[in-house]
Formats: sequence, C-alpha cells, structure tokens
Amino acid sequence: MTFDIVVSIVVLVVTMLLFMSGKFPFALPAAGACVVLYLTGVLTAEEAFSGFQNTNVILIFAMMIVTGGLNRTSFAKEVTKFVYRFGKSEKSIVICMYLIVGILAQFMNAAVALAILLPIIYSMCEELKVSPSRIIFPISIGALSWVGWFPVANGASAYGRYNGFLETLGATERLGIWDLWYGRLPAVIICTIVMLLWGWKLAPKEPSYPIQEAKARKQKEPLSPVKEKIAYIIFILTTVGMLTGSFTGLDSWAVASVGALLMVALGILNDKEAFGSVNWNIVFLMAGSLGIAEALAVTGAASLVGDWMVAAMGGITNPYAIGAIFFIVPFILTQFMSNTAVDNVFTPLAILVCMSLEMNPVGVLCILRVAGSCSYFTPMASPAIAYVMPAGGYTIKDLAKMSILPCAILGICSVAFCMTVFPA
Repeated sequence: MTFDIVVSIVVLVVTMLLFMSGKFPFALPAAGACVVLYLTGVLTAEEAFSGFQNTNVILIFAMMIVTGGLNRTSFAKEVTKFVYRFGKSEKSIVICMYLIVGILAQFMNAAVALAILLPIIYSMCEELKVSPSRIIFPISIGALSWVGWFPVANGASAYGRYNGFLETLGATERLGIWDLWYGRLPAVIICTIVMLLWGWKLAPKEPSYPIQEAKARKQKEPLSPVKEKIAYIIFILTTVGMLTGSFTGLDSWAVASVGALLMVALGILNDKEAFGSVNWNIVFLMAGSLGIAEALAVTGAASLVGDWMVAAMGGITNPYAIGAIFFIVPFILTQFMSNTAVDNVFTPLAILVCMSLEMNPVGVLCILRVAGSCSYFTPMASPAIAYVMPAGGYTIKDLAKMSILPCAILGICSVAFCMTVFPA
C-alpha cells in the first residue's frame, strides 16, 4: 500500500468524522480535504480542485439560479395545487414527487432532477407545515434508483459501453438494449412500492441541523406578467434543452448556464438575487467530495480493493455468491467515490471472472449497475446526495438510517433475479 493510498484513506476517514460530528458546515471539511490532498502531494492542484470545474457542479450551480428565477413566479404554488388534488398529506407529496423525479431521471442526472423539484417541495412543505427533511431524502431514493433505468438518454449508452468491454475482453455474450432495464425491473418496482407505502417514514420529522434555504426563495415581490412569462419560457427551454441533449449534442451544464445567464440578463433576478439563490454549502460540499473521490481513483485505491476481491474469491463458483460479491464490494466503494469510476474498475473484473468460470456475465453486469445506483450513504457517493444532504438538514447518521432499507431491497432483489434470469 503506497503513501498516497494511505493519505487518501486517512483524509477520507477524517472528513467523514468531521461530517458526522455536526460541528462544522459541510463546506469546511470538504474543501479542507482538497487542500490537504494537494499539500501532501497526493493530487496536483488541478486534480485536487477539479471538482470546482466539474460539469455536474457547474450544472447544479446554474440550475440553482434557474430555479431561483422560477421561484419568483407562481409556478410552485400552481404545482402545489395540482398535487393537493391527490391529498394534502406528507404521503401524497412523497408519492407525486417520487414518480415525477423518477420520470425526470430518465433524461437527466438525479441531482438535476432534484434541483428542479426542490423549490416545489419547499413550497408544499411550507404550506402544509411539514419539515422538508421528511420529504427530500425519500424523493432522492426515487431519483437514484430510477436514474437511467429506461434505455433513453444516458440509459441508452450504458449497454453499449458494457458491450465494448465484452468485445474487447473476448467474451461471446452481448447485452441487448433492454437487458439492463429488465435486470433492474423487480428491484426498482419493489423498492418503489416499499418506499411509497412505508419506507419514507424513516426520514426524520425535523432536520438534524438548520436548513439553509436560498435567499431568493424568500423573495415575495411579484414579477410583472411579462417577466413571469419570460421566466416560464427560460425554465421550459432550459429543461427541454437538457432533456434532448442526447439528441442535439448540447451538454446539460451548458444549457443550464445559458438559462441562468438569461434569468439575470432579462431581469428576472438581479445579481444579488442570483447569487443568493445558490446554496454555497452544497456547491463546496459537492466539489470537495469530488476531490476526495479523485484521490481514491488516481491513487489506485479502488483497483487495489478489486485485486484483493478477486484473490479472495478463490474457489467460489456459486453464481449467486459471485453476484452478491459484485454487488457488495462495488456498493461499499461507491459510497466514497464516483460510481462511474467504480463501474469502470469492476466491469472488466466482473467479465474476466465470469469468463474464467464460463458464466454468463450479463447478470453480473446488471447487478453492477444496480450497485452503482445505491449511492446514498455519504456526500461522496453521488452529486445528488451531496445536494440533498444540506438541503434536507441531514447528518451522516440520518443518511445511514434511511439508506439501509432501499439498499437491502435493491441488492437482494437484483442478485436473486439477475442470477436467475441470466443463468450461467
């Protein structure tokens, strides 16, 4: 184990402990970790602070401004009235928002889908006198468990990427375009049913620390009818631009950035309101968490774990045991680093192990996909969790309490189903 790997793991552990202490704003330990990784020589300055230029961070930053402009309109109130047709309760909010965010997550990443809905959730919670902490995390489960499920947008490219690995490594099997959807089908459906019927109640009734809402949300001065229409047009065009990005070639972060600029340029928000609509705690937490994830990837920590896993598997040949291993280990790693990085490390390992045992690798690849989506436990796990953690006032302990049930459902169902319908 090299010096760089040791430092990366120590920084990760210390950062997690600071997060759990609740004595510091999340931005402080996250940004501090990047500084330490640079000063110790583990990462270059470009690598340590790459999170601040990461397109996901830029995307969330821009969408905060876009939704800040939308908050100046009556949009949230109108959506709230629509949801109230199905009931005025915590459960009705969870059900409606869960299904909406699941649909949005087929066309954009989970963090952006949540960023679009968060102002609406805040509005409904304020009117019903319900704490946002009760609603936000259950909705994020919907976003992450459903994201890229159908073979459209990002979901359409996943099977092609796996087939590229299969071809390169000499495997004869190939994934069909619907295989990843089919492999996740029972796990996603059962998780959704459980979360909507009972699982959402695991969310705390009150935030563990004060929620820092954007200042622009508090703005009560109404827009003129013309500016309100302009705000709607900007928001709709921004959303459509992101939804159709896979067809037009336009990057979501660029579309969102244009939308944010138009909100200011056309007078929907002034400069102070635009910056006030940004939750800087979220921005720094996301960027800092990406720096830690970068260290784990660059130093080879993930590859080291993968090598240990293959060596430890030894004579295991039971397909269900192998499926379970390729869920559990990537699932644990993806709580601390990018699920994309984890997926890229374990995809060739999974294929090679299956080839050596003359097993069909399709089921294991489906399981690997599910493991990557179970990124709920820490802000390093995914941009979506880094976004909702401050937005809902959650601690690491809260995340763990709420995440165990959906992760257990997704893991058990995916291993049992995938290793049965894609047998060796």
